[in-house]
Amino acid sequence: MTTAFVFSGQGAQRAGMAEAWADDPAAARLFAAASDVLGHDLAAAASAPGGLGRTEVAQPLLFVCGVAAHRALGEHGVRPGAVAGHSLGEFAALVAAGALDFEEALAVVARRAAAMSAACAAAPGAMCAVVGPDAVELAAAACALCEPGETLVVANRNGPQQVVLSGTETAVARAEAAIRGRGGRAVRLKVEGAFHSALMEPASHALAGALAGLTWHAPDCWVIPNVTGEPTRDHGLLAELLGRHLLSPVQWARTAGALIRLGTGRVVECGPKPVLTALLRGCGLAASYRLAYSPEAVRTTAEALQPVA
Repeated sequence: MTTAFVFSGQGAQRAGMAEAWADDPAAARLFAAASDVLGHDLAAAASAPGGLGRTEVAQPLLFVCGVAAHRALGEHGVRPGAVAGHSLGEFAALVAAGALDFEEALAVVARRAAAMSAACAAAPGAMCAVVGPDAVELAAAACALCEPGETLVVANRNGPQQVVLSGTETAVARAEAAIRGRGGRAVRLKVEGAFHSALMEPASHALAGALAGLTWHAPDCWVIPNVTGEPTRDHGLLAELLGRHLLSPVQWARTAGALIRLGTGRVVECGPKPVLTALLRGCGLAASYRLAYSPEAVRTTAEALQPVA
């Protein structure tokens, strides 16, 4: 039976998520190392007014908290046989698999966040989730309404009942109206812009040099990258796919299918709230689910799980 660790993406952040790790010495050292890499106190930035709403704060914070959870689980003897992360979460997954080093990956996460924020400012956009039994059909129909000069694409294929659209404000607003007009549900996401769309091309170009400079290692467990949703241990392939990451949809439904094929019976979500847990359940992954958001939650998880990968 495989134990999978999954790592949260932007949007999962919540108030107090850094403070939850404050009393854990290992996590405190991780936050100190992160602040050295970033050049500022990450926990303080997260607790500042509006901090969690900023891409440049939220992404590094989620990454560090995800890695802290992974390392704490390892100290209790719980290690993954497979890892996956949703969008930003893929960086923490790669560190958890041993494919990337923490400091190098964090530096790229920080550059990624800054580049994405700049791209959002230069070309404003939006994202919305299409939710319900007809989500896939409604999302496809909405994309067909995109007019010349606009952008509207599927950014996240999260499951049979959730598809996320990303694009220019006018295109997203038209899509929402069309979806609601057909009796569907469209939920605007609280993000700065149109992630995983062509509007992120400037950010992808800005990040290319940093990604090329990463030091890669062979992962010690299966990694399921967002671009394909297929498990691999090929670090060369993982590097190539990470270069396409920002402009490609997150194939989370395929990720769930891969976890099912790997015989996953235990899932630990390394993040502040059970966002990915709900998506995986919606994709039919029957497993025991645990949330690792603090040292106490890690201890409870370790007591409940057999340390079997």
